[in-house]
Amino acid sequence: MDPSSVEEWKEDLRKYEQEKTNISWTSAVPHPRITHNDMQALENRYNPILQTYTDPEIERNVQKIERDRLIETLAKNKDRSLRYEQTFDIINLDDKLKGLEGLPGYPVEKPPNYKSRNLGNNSKTPYNIISCLDFIDHHYLPPEHRPPRPIEKPKTYKINIVEHRDFNIISNKYIQGHEEKAKKDLESYKLQAAEEYWKAHDYDIFTCKYIDPEKEELEKKNAVNDALTLCKKKYEELPNGVKYSEGALYQAISSKVVDAARLYEIDMKNKQAKKRFENRYDIEKEYHDRDIEFQEKAKFQAINRISHERYTEDPKRGYDIINHNPYEGMNAKTLYPSKTNPKPSVWERALSQKSDVPATPSMPSRFSTPNRPIRSSGFKIVS
Repeated sequence: MDPSSVEEWKEDLRKYEQEKTNISWTSAVPHPRITHNDMQALENRYNPILQTYTDPEIERNVQKIERDRLIETLAKNKDRSLRYEQTFDIINLDDKLKGLEGLPGYPVEKPPNYKSRNLGNNSKTPYNIISCLDFIDHHYLPPEHRPPRPIEKPKTYKINIVEHRDFNIISNKYIQGHEEKAKKDLESYKLQAAEEYWKAHDYDIFTCKYIDPEKEELEKKNAVNDALTLCKKKYEELPNGVKYSEGALYQAISSKVVDAARLYEIDMKNKQAKKRFENRYDIEKEYHDRDIEFQEKAKFQAINRISHERYTEDPKRGYDIINHNPYEGMNAKTLYPSKTNPKPSVWERALSQKSDVPATPSMPSRFSTPNRPIRSSGFKIVS
């Protein structure tokens, strides 16, 4: 590519970025300098003890706004209360809505519902409590508007089956289906008697055998199996100091191995006891490199979370907003450089998006794990 075309393209990108970020028809407004007197004047605008403003004009305007809001709030509360309360005064029976007739929202009087039996009846009784007569016979409304007579539902009765037996105690027979019911009773009696018998006659204490032959054979087989495995179970319950002792695994006099599997396990454990320290330094170096990489990454992320623009405001302002000391000239305050990076330009972003050269297999990684297997604690080999 021609170098002149690259420079021209770079210049065009710079001009495009400048046009999009700067407004040419407006002049930069200088930052106003706030003095101590300005801050003190803002603090003295309101007197917290007298609860008034120092400026009489502002105080009059605030009082006027409060009076208007007070009247408006009282009116809203009055309207809200009339929605749920009586529209007349309960003492002198004056209408509270007098003068509001014809306005929207004025309550409309509902005609009485003559079909309701509770009309004029607040005692929840279906009759007149004074004359003990029904409303159809004694009511203040005309006969055509009186509540109808309530419909009486027929009463239903529940019959207890225990009190009505289907068995005749004199003839000792069922009233209906005697033969079929007698057979069912006999079968149930037999089953109940057999259940009670086997509860009390399961084992014969004189012959020391179960009465049921199948259960006796099953118990004999279980006893033989328990006898064969009893020694092994009891030996497994012993502590490891006894099971893995040399005298329990090998007989020195007869040169006979008693338990070859456990003896081999002990030999391999003693043989590989020192091999776990072979890769100790390699593992520690690997962990150290990982910690350094993690710290660098955390530091880089912490710096990138802070915008670089916050550190450019102080140099542009030219003085400290706390003590108003300048950064240049006599008695200048030291302005330390920031650790953040400025926002990259369009050309720098274009260069950063270029594809990197892929690493060849011969290029070693910075934090590479050795190819030899790394052992952990114990006897298991971790590749």
